[in-house]
Amino acid sequence: MNPPRILLVNVHSTQNAGDLALLECALSQLRQSSPSSHFIICANWIDEAYYKKNQLEVIPSPFWIAGAGEGKPIWLQILRLLSGLLTAWWAFCHLPLPRWSRWKPFVEAYRQADFVVGVAGNQFYSTGRYGWPFPLHALSVYMAHLFRKPFYTMPQSLGPLRRWWERLLMKWLYGRGKKIYLRDQVSIELAKSIGIPPKLLIYAPDPAFAFDEEEEKIACELLEKYGWKPGQLSIGATVLAFMGRTINSCHMHQYYRVIAGVLEKMISNLGVDVYLFIQVSGPTSMENDRNGAQKVLELMPGRLRHRTVLVDEQLSPALLKACYGKMNLFLATRLHSGIFSLGMHVPTVFVGYLTKTRGVLTSLDLADWCVPIDGLTEDDLWAVINQAWNDRYVRRKKLQEIIPGIACEALKVGSDILRDWNKEQE
Repeated sequence: MNPPRILLVNVHSTQNAGDLALLECALSQLRQSSPSSHFIICANWIDEAYYKKNQLEVIPSPFWIAGAGEGKPIWLQILRLLSGLLTAWWAFCHLPLPRWSRWKPFVEAYRQADFVVGVAGNQFYSTGRYGWPFPLHALSVYMAHLFRKPFYTMPQSLGPLRRWWERLLMKWLYGRGKKIYLRDQVSIELAKSIGIPPKLLIYAPDPAFAFDEEEEKIACELLEKYGWKPGQLSIGATVLAFMGRTINSCHMHQYYRVIAGVLEKMISNLGVDVYLFIQVSGPTSMENDRNGAQKVLELMPGRLRHRTVLVDEQLSPALLKACYGKMNLFLATRLHSGIFSLGMHVPTVFVGYLTKTRGVLTSLDLADWCVPIDGLTEDDLWAVINQAWNDRYVRRKKLQEIIPGIACEALKVGSDILRDWNKEQE
């Protein structure tokens, strides 16, 4: 049997350390089961250096082709989406595509693929005033069904879905998949409620729990550049960028005030130094966590600034994970920064947004380690952090007991997908 051509879809940006880790997890797991597989990556941002450095074939996603990342007018994006649908049906009828078509590489990738895999993450949730760019992401799955290519997902979160048409669309798209792996029970219940057949739904932990960290020595050398010393009491943190319409702007302003106040209490009451890490550095300024970290630093008293250090570098996911492992406690707003720190057995407090954080932690029986960003108050967050600090040795021991099993389960998804596809070819 010839090695398969695998199309990976709904890849966002390699400047998001969580997204990059999930992409690398997908590539690693699928390669282990089929080392000669050829991969095509359908990405929202195709010009990033990572793809060229690793000699990966990348094609533009509907998000890129429609100009969503460039902020093109919505009417133009809709016209381009309709153009893509017409091009797809033209190709489906076995008619030649014009060379000048901006959709040609995208359509040809589906023609050539043996099967399609949605990478792990949370790509399908309600956003914006009218639900845009949800249909652009949906097109990547629709194309698999149009060209009759088996569709699978790596472990994902689903939702929240506030609009009836989003729920109907997801029922149609994922209800025709082969295996839909979801990483939390909240997503599984949502999937069932919108009518996706339960037999298709499989729980699996987030693949990043099994992501390998960088060597400890390299992490220590990096942290020492910023004043860290072995044995020093340290708390790491990630601060969310403003995120546009994804999160209510009033909640975001309150969030920054609360984080600044809590960091001040950490330093004053616990005698720790705080290290702010850049989990996401792009691809747009709206997604750059450096901006969120700077807002928090501006809100902190000047006398404590020297105890709060911004690790102002774009680090690889493996190095970030190793650095998080040197912290005594971690405060995570970016979900995968918290997954990295949990994977290093570091007690972690989460500030959750959307439903993915609560869902993932509930599935691990760690729901009380999370405080929602909606209605966040300094007293509530401090109470959870103070409890985590006092219980940090007990929590570390708990993580040492449960994380290896979680990581083992997370590693099985790629081989299960290849096994199912091979079975279909027999």
